[in-house]
Amino acid sequence: RSVIATFVLVTRPFDMAVRPESVEDWCQIMPNLLEEEGWKTTLAQEGAALMHSSCPWGGDLIKFELKGLTVHNAPADGSKVLVRPEVRALLQGTCPIPGITVQSLDVVAPGEAVVQASTSWSIMRLCSVLFGDIVGQVMDHLCDDAPMAWHQKVGRNYPHQGDSSCSFWMEDSDDKPHECLILVRPETEKDKFTAFVIVRVHENHFARWASEHFRSVLNSARSTAESYLNRPGITELREMDDQFYVVISMQSFKRGMPLLPAYSDEHCLTEIDAGEPFGLRRWVRYEPSTKKFHLAQYLPIFMERLGFAIEAYNSLDGQRLVP
Repeated sequence: RSVIATFVLVTRPFDMAVRPESVEDWCQIMPNLLEEEGWKTTLAQEGAALMHSSCPWGGDLIKFELKGLTVHNAPADGSKVLVRPEVRALLQGTCPIPGITVQSLDVVAPGEAVVQASTSWSIMRLCSVLFGDIVGQVMDHLCDDAPMAWHQKVGRNYPHQGDSSCSFWMEDSDDKPHECLILVRPETEKDKFTAFVIVRVHENHFARWASEHFRSVLNSARSTAESYLNRPGITELREMDDQFYVVISMQSFKRGMPLLPAYSDEHCLTEIDAGEPFGLRRWVRYEPSTKKFHLAQYLPIFMERLGFAIEAYNSLDGQRLVP
């Protein structure tokens, strides 16, 4: 007796790239991301350009390039022009963004968070009208009064020294996910910057009737960018952002794993007289859950034994720290 088995294998197209979730991903997937080569220029005017290109992971990319933006009291380190998403959200009362309301925040790591917010920016509505099916699918989400969850990750000094970026992707849109990248780059003139805004959408054609209005879109994008980068309280917010986290390092040790304060009912490994005035005379050996020592795992346990709850991370602004 013969048996016939039929298998159906469904795969992604071999040339379809995985969606980017950091500025490094964006630039590695599309090396000409911030160049003119490989892009079709829809409109170019003094200090601004609107371009589009096919997207390596499906759909189409639209790019705004805005040159000569003035950032008043810009930080000496241009990579700190954009503020981390969790700092923006937690301190929105200090430096609110007009037209954006944050409902919730979930911090993933320093410089990375899932922010649920709603927006009523006029530039969003203008793009939705003029670009029709292209940007409309993205902007309809942004212009809705209902909040949307966007995963956001800040990048510093990539791909050039002084670059400041933030990658966005939608958390709960599996069927047609959306991605966006904002990158701000210092120019040679003091307090002058170029901003790139790149949005991935699912269609690959422009609405022809809208072409005569593209100039209005560029002008609105430029005014929105300068307003965002110079909103009231942003200088103080950048200063707080710069001091928001503390980086701790530990030198190598050759006598085994580091110690932890011992609980009163715990058998101690050693006693240190110098710790007596602080209630830290008795100590035990730290036993990690993995073979290798990771400072981000050790610190919360150490502080918990002192009566404090902290969060420790092994990355900062998208860059992995020495474990």
